[in-house]
Amino acid sequence: MRLPLIVFKFILIVINVVKLCDSFPTPTTPSPLDVQSFRETFAARMKSFMNTSVDPCHDFYEYACGNYPNVIEDNEITKKQNVLADLTHVIDAFVDEILQKERQPDELYFEELQTVKQYLESCNKAQLWPLAPSEEYLKVIETIGGFPAVDSAWNVSAFDWFNMTAHLIRFDVVGLIKEEIFLKHPFPPYYEIPRIGFDFDVYLDNIASNESAGYKHNVKIMKELLELYGVNSTKSDEVVSQVVEFWQEVVVYQDKAKDRRSCRAAALEDDLDEYEFPKWNSLFEIAWDAKDSFICDDCDCPCDWYFKKLDDMSANRSEAMANYMALKFLYTMHAQLKSTKLQHQHCVDQIKRSVPVILTHFYMKEHYSTEDQKEVEEIVVELKAKFIQLIETLDWLDDESRIGNTITMNTLQTEVGEIVDPMSDTYIREIKQLNLTENYDANNLELAKFRVNMQHYAFLQADLDENASPLGVLNAIQVNAFYNLVTHRVNVLAGIMFPPVFHRHLPQSVKYGSLGYIVGHEIAHSLEYRGRKFEKLFKNHTTYSEESAKVMYNRSRCFVEHHSNFTVPLLDIKLNRTKNTLESVADSGGLREAFVAYKTVANEKLTVKNNSEHLETLPGLDLSPEKTFFLSFAQVYCAKYGVKEYWNEIYADHPMDRYRVLSTLQHFEEFSTTYNCSMGTPMNPEKKCRVW
Repeated sequence: MRLPLIVFKFILIVINVVKLCDSFPTPTTPSPLDVQSFRETFAARMKSFMNTSVDPCHDFYEYACGNYPNVIEDNEITKKQNVLADLTHVIDAFVDEILQKERQPDELYFEELQTVKQYLESCNKAQLWPLAPSEEYLKVIETIGGFPAVDSAWNVSAFDWFNMTAHLIRFDVVGLIKEEIFLKHPFPPYYEIPRIGFDFDVYLDNIASNESAGYKHNVKIMKELLELYGVNSTKSDEVVSQVVEFWQEVVVYQDKAKDRRSCRAAALEDDLDEYEFPKWNSLFEIAWDAKDSFICDDCDCPCDWYFKKLDDMSANRSEAMANYMALKFLYTMHAQLKSTKLQHQHCVDQIKRSVPVILTHFYMKEHYSTEDQKEVEEIVVELKAKFIQLIETLDWLDDESRIGNTITMNTLQTEVGEIVDPMSDTYIREIKQLNLTENYDANNLELAKFRVNMQHYAFLQADLDENASPLGVLNAIQVNAFYNLVTHRVNVLAGIMFPPVFHRHLPQSVKYGSLGYIVGHEIAHSLEYRGRKFEKLFKNHTTYSEESAKVMYNRSRCFVEHHSNFTVPLLDIKLNRTKNTLESVADSGGLREAFVAYKTVANEKLTVKNNSEHLETLPGLDLSPEKTFFLSFAQVYCAKYGVKEYWNEIYADHPMDRYRVLSTLQHFEEFSTTYNCSMGTPMNPEKKCRVW
């Protein structure tokens, strides 16, 4: 099979520095010239992202990625622009090819694919920009709670905020409750407190003043939607003011209920520690068509104290709550485009979100390379072996913990490409249940409900196969690798096996610096200690003694203390994120073991070839293999940040791209040695943190 030109579109999308060849050699028999040409193009791409005027020992992220925002093309439908998000455009090209290919009626899943094409056609033909008001959307809002801003007959006494947010779940819209699906069989739901706002998250810090970027951005969105639906400016100002006042009150409660411990403390303060929110049954009746509640027993319980506060607020804030949820519904349903240029990409994205399993089927059948899979599997095996060796030598692990972690690693499963699942065929067959017409807005609502129905589908099956996987992990064309704590398996999905993360013609220094690090990060997650309850539930063996668990905790806290030295630009807020601890530990351990694995591969496998040094460098980059390794790691996280992106990530589980690169490298002696960073320089601090 010839390697499709699509693999090169990544480079063309990111930067127009080189015109690529019209063809590419078969992957099994590449000529030296073709490999050289590919590497020259790839090196030019890497170099274009760099800001070489910056001393790498002062700020390696700026050195590696400082020019990325200047060469990347703006994309308004991408939530955040970074290298991994750019990679999704490569997948879009494959999806296009799958959808455009002529097929015979007797081909497997022909009818289902025709249904998908019907949605795509209606989406491509629709007027998505400039926005037009939708009667279909207004009809739905009227039936689920109303839109007082546009309906003078809206009846506050008939409104129930909890019922409206439950209805929003049916349409895959996050209102005042966020539903997630637990990864453990049989995949029950659990519920979290969502962030308030539209695409700019609202916090105490950024909504207190009407001069803040968060305030201005969210107000602009609300006013544009209200104008679109015929609300005059005077009424619009009143509606927006009421919604903002509601936000300013609710974020105070969100701050007090940010985790299980703080929720319990707030409940105790109000003498509500035994309180149970009484409305959960109505959510399941509405969102699941079920009569009984079935919140995940193994998950953290929802913060009933917080939802009682919302219930209390509804006595005076019902109109604001209804308007906010109606606006959130409209914002979610309408395409957020600035022109028609990316309309087709938006339509393809909707298909990828909604029917990923059928796309996975055709991608794996028609485009996936088993040769690539074999090489990625070798990288995974090498990383796992290095972690096993590490466990044998770590001085802070006692014997009990060394045995427990060795068992954990020996039982760790890995899977590359896709997750083969007995439910996949069922999910694809269900596509025929979609009732599509020529009306795009109606089709969009139908597709949203279908997404939610499929997320709920497995749990509602009385005879669900015990080997079934949750729907979310069956999407092999997502740019992702992850550790599934339920199955104790590291999965490397097909969608991440593209440049710059992986390509067979790249040097091992690049492969291990990018994909090797990512795999190592996920393996490190398998070694986390999350308490005895967790180990009993998922591992069936004790991983850590109490003594080693304490040592691990203290070593992990070092990363939290280190992060407090970072100040986020544009926000002037210092990082102090306990929530990022596990991710920071996994980043550090993953990169360390990827480097060790790379050195093994370089020493054992490449020395049998002539000019092994040459094989490990990129033409025109003028960097040693070791320097290339660290540059490849950093450029996985090249990103374009503004105020909105900083706010949306400052309280997220994963550290912001910039700081996960800086922190990971600052604590790694091999990096300092490779780039000759003197002790005491920003990238080589005297105090270093290490768990793995």
